[in-house]
Amino acid sequence: MIRYLTSISLALLLCQLLCASPLSVADTISAAAAEEACSLPDEEAVRSVDSREFGMLMTVRGREVTGLCIMELSPDGSLVGTVVNEFGVKAFDFTFDSKKAKVLNLIKPLDRWYIRKVLRADLAFMIPHLLAKTSAAKGCRTVTAAEDGSVKVSNDRYKIYYTFTPMTNEP
Repeated sequence: MIRYLTSISLALLLCQLLCASPLSVADTISAAAAEEACSLPDEEAVRSVDSREFGMLMTVRGREVTGLCIMELSPDGSLVGTVVNEFGVKAFDFTFDSKKAKVLNLIKPLDRWYIRKVLRADLAFMIPHLLAKTSAAKGCRTVTAAEDGSVKVSNDRYKIYYTFTPMTNEP
């Protein structure tokens, strides 16, 4: 802790010195140009990204884990998402592009090659059906879409069951 205290103090001092120094006209112009370059994306680009939010219940061998699954689908068809619990602790991130899923940034208890392999295969199977809300079966995996919009996915080989319930944007 003490080791980091000196680094933090030095960083705060450096920030204070940089913020306190008067800006010249050239610095003001370059700061304005930098602010313009770092501005938020235009509304059209933001609207082109489709965001989906689901309440998620995952049952693994009788134990339940609940949380949120948030996905963003870009116009080119690629998808990025994250799974977090109710407290905001991220379990893992994932990407999906052309029937191929990648699992990223798993929390330490889940960061095992065999867990990555099962999650990657489950995600690759379920995401197209989850987005289209269709039912399907392949091998030991089954996707069932309900009329209320929820989607249930089961992996009978490893006894893993997922339930995705769409989140409404009502206040």
